[in-house]
Amino acid sequence: MTNPMAVAEAQAKINRSGNQFMGMSFKAIADVLKSVAGPSFQDAQFAAHVGNIQTNRIGPTNEAGDTVNTLIRICTAGVFNDNAFQIASPSDRYRVILGFKFTPYVIETGTDNVGAQQVPEEVVQQLIALGLLRLDRSRGRMVNSRLWQFLTGGPASRFQTENTAGTPAAAIAEPRIPSENEILPQGMGAALWMAVDAINPKDRLNATFAGLAGVAAAAGFVNDIGLAVDAIVFDAVMSGQ
Repeated sequence: MTNPMAVAEAQAKINRSGNQFMGMSFKAIADVLKSVAGPSFQDAQFAAHVGNIQTNRIGPTNEAGDTVNTLIRICTAGVFNDNAFQIASPSDRYRVILGFKFTPYVIETGTDNVGAQQVPEEVVQQLIALGLLRLDRSRGRMVNSRLWQFLTGGPASRFQTENTAGTPAAAIAEPRIPSENEILPQGMGAALWMAVDAINPKDRLNATFAGLAGVAAAAGFVNDIGLAVDAIVFDAVMSGQ
């Protein structure tokens, strides 16, 4: 028969341990928000209302902070152009953006059809050499970064062999490393210290692909190119919001 006192003691230990772990999680997120957002961090509201921490995998968002499937075209009919996306924080949470992964893909010109062909290696090399990413953080701290550092998913996820020179054979699946390792190659602990941005509820990070506007795509490529955006975020969610 179960000893009620032993059960109560075990429950108390679990409760203490859980509270300690939760407190450490809250402190880690609050520390990042304070160091990145600075005086704009709403520390009193955070302390009073945050009830849990979530790790979420998201994409570019709308104004409400919900992930959307909008195609981000960085090349139209074979000519590169600037384009932008945002990561917004919903009204019920603080959001720490830990890292990005960008993956280029082909869009058939004049349509939204995806996957008809692969991005040529020559075009990927253009993105490596000349692509830039402008980050306009929530507090107006802008920086132009090299796009390539976020293009860990850049090389095609499938490859082709050739039966004869210049004649591609069927595509063959290429083994992939886990997405989390592509987005946060140094792990979550290091990502906390190097967070892309930390934003209050209803704030946003704006990002713009740049560096190649008006440049023709290499190898005579004439279709559109989109940029898939994957991000991992820590969300500190307010209870009852």
